[in-house]
Amino acid sequence: MSGQHTPSAPSASSRALLWIALAVGLVVNVAGSTGALPLVVGIVGGLVTAAAAVGLVGARVRRR
Repeated sequence: MSGQHTPSAPSASSRALLWIALAVGLVVNVAGSTGALPLVVGIVGGLVTAAAAVGLVGARVRRR
């Protein structure tokens, strides 16, 4: 079927970017939660962390 293609596994560089996003998002979330940064910034950090985690899990599932 010419219209379908299977998704390929993400490259090592995209996984590295997801790990960096996870780490940065986590630090921003913690800083926002402790009051060092505004709460809204902490919430955005939490959303970035969650999105990166979902991306890493999805990459892991696709590699199996």
